[in-house]
Amino acid sequence: ASDIGRPFAEVCGLLGDTLIEVSLTPNRPDAASHRGLARDLCAALGLSTVWSFSSHGGDDAQVDAQDQWSPRSVQSSNKDHVSIELKDSACPRYVARWVHNVTIAPSPLFVRQRLESLGLRSVNNVVDATNWVLHEMGHPTHAFDAAAFTSGSLRVQRFDHDTSFTTLDHVERTCPVGTLFICDEDKPVAIAGVMGGLESEVSDQTTDILLESAMFAPSSIRKTSKVLGLQSDASYRFERGADPLACMEAADRVIELIEAWAGGDVSTEVADVSEIQEYEPQAIEFDTALTTRILGHTIEDNVQFNTLTSLGCVVEESESVYPPSFRPDLTRPIDLVEEVGRLWDYNRLPEPSVQQAFVPQPIPQRESFIVACASACMRLGYREIQANSLIPKEDAQRAIDPALVIHTLNPVSSEATSLRPTLAIGGLNVFQRNRNRGVHAARCFEIGHVYRRTDKEGKGKGTWHQGIEERTHLWIGVTGPATVADWAQSSSTYRFDHLKRDLLSVLHVALGSSVQVHELTFVVDPSNPLVSAIHAQGDVIGTFTELGRKERSSYDLDSPTFMVEIDLDTCFEFWNNAVPTRTAEVSKFPSIDYDFALVVASDVTAGTLEEIIRETGSDRLHHVQCFDVYEGDQIAKNTKSLAFRCTFLDSTKTLTFNEVEDEIKLILNSLKDKTSAELRT
Repeated sequence: ASDIGRPFAEVCGLLGDTLIEVSLTPNRPDAASHRGLARDLCAALGLSTVWSFSSHGGDDAQVDAQDQWSPRSVQSSNKDHVSIELKDSACPRYVARWVHNVTIAPSPLFVRQRLESLGLRSVNNVVDATNWVLHEMGHPTHAFDAAAFTSGSLRVQRFDHDTSFTTLDHVERTCPVGTLFICDEDKPVAIAGVMGGLESEVSDQTTDILLESAMFAPSSIRKTSKVLGLQSDASYRFERGADPLACMEAADRVIELIEAWAGGDVSTEVADVSEIQEYEPQAIEFDTALTTRILGHTIEDNVQFNTLTSLGCVVEESESVYPPSFRPDLTRPIDLVEEVGRLWDYNRLPEPSVQQAFVPQPIPQRESFIVACASACMRLGYREIQANSLIPKEDAQRAIDPALVIHTLNPVSSEATSLRPTLAIGGLNVFQRNRNRGVHAARCFEIGHVYRRTDKEGKGKGTWHQGIEERTHLWIGVTGPATVADWAQSSSTYRFDHLKRDLLSVLHVALGSSVQVHELTFVVDPSNPLVSAIHAQGDVIGTFTELGRKERSSYDLDSPTFMVEIDLDTCFEFWNNAVPTRTAEVSKFPSIDYDFALVVASDVTAGTLEEIIRETGSDRLHHVQCFDVYEGDQIAKNTKSLAFRCTFLDSTKTLTFNEVEDEIKLILNSLKDKTSAELRT
């Protein structure tokens, strides 16, 4: 019997939990364990005690570092002699140990409680031992049922074909070419560094154990984990970098726990196959003055070196620092400065009393051009969007030749498998989301990178090292009504000339007077009359597109939709000699407008006529505008009428009509000589 009101946990003798939540950065795999956290806390608190965990119930005991565990060893048998082959450099070291005559049973209560407090499910005493050491030391191990190895040959290898494999979670997975496996000769028994196989798992019928403790290349494990969409506690640590010197120690610790919890006889046979030389830490030349320069506070040299020593670094008199094997993140002097500042406590650093003057750096011309394009779009009323650069494979292959599409090696989802070859897909997706949420009208733009394969010898031969083209594009799109009906006006939709006008405005703002209207020509695609190529100086710089009814319906758009996409890199190459923006005093004198209409051949562009007018006119010619176009029965066939308005202005006096008329005569004569233009009366 017990007193009423006494805590249930106290009555049952349940252990209390003290949970410490730690947010780890990806570069700190050493801290993903109790030992790693204890090591860091000892350094921060100035403690030198080495703590160990007991393998029995009750409170953990402080153990002398000299105390050594001695297993009940037995002589190895023939079945312990397994040939280990490392057939891939992604596994530089593999340690194997054997335990015979184990008794598979539930783990002791304190083991189950502590694993469950970590969010782990207790499996059995052998598997729990590997999980215990994983969280205690931070080095993953794996226990196989030794009966699964029937060939006497253990290989770490890849296959040149897809492999079907059932993992411990009872899921059959198709592992692609290049997946690293642990194999019984050529039969996979585990996905290396990620998860074991169902056929080799430790079960109630298991009597002999083969224990694996290995090292794997982080990049290989990360790739496998991403491709399969499978992350385990082991892969989390391996893909960040495990301690290369911990393989044997972790194996010994697991063997100790198995013997304590599952009994059995430990074989004297130890297999330790390594393809690397003895571990040699890389020296970091550390100048303590760097700490003062970076942190803005002087920390004594001996304090800095003692701090690094407490973290496991070896400091020589020459100020060379050798980081420990469990800290793969310490590679540069700035990394050591960060450790000193972190343990010194950033909150203790005083604020600098002297503020240095900020000297702005000049913005590169190309960057200024891109910023100017964005600013011009916003001034015209467009909203900037930022779409994902990864798009579905199907969308990318519809946009360009499928051979030119770049697919990611490890897609995060089916909606993000390929690098975008155009900005249009992201923009149209924005229109679709807006439309589905009741926003019918949208004017958007985006400036971003597009990607495609390119090769002078042929299509689709690019690799990740060469033949990949990355360009900066500007996309502008409009959809929905251009104006909304009200008491004063009826609604209207967007037209081709709306977007063309805005594009020219953007380029004029960004490039000044170096780009002229006549330099941009729109050539209709013969295979699709809704698409026009934008030409400048003989090259294609972009495309103008009106979405057809079918394309609009696929994006749930019910209004005319236009978009233009241009290559800003090409534009900048053409017009990088742009005249800078200048200011001038507003003239005190009035201007004179002179209108006239010209009849020209149908293939003569307004831009060509405007260029001739500007070249012929004097400094008094302030502005030229084509304000009307006519083609019909009142003029000859294969001709058109273009009406221009020329604005003349003299900043020093008032112009007379006779002065303007004399200049108009020169302009008309020049137009007639160069284009056979006739004045329409």
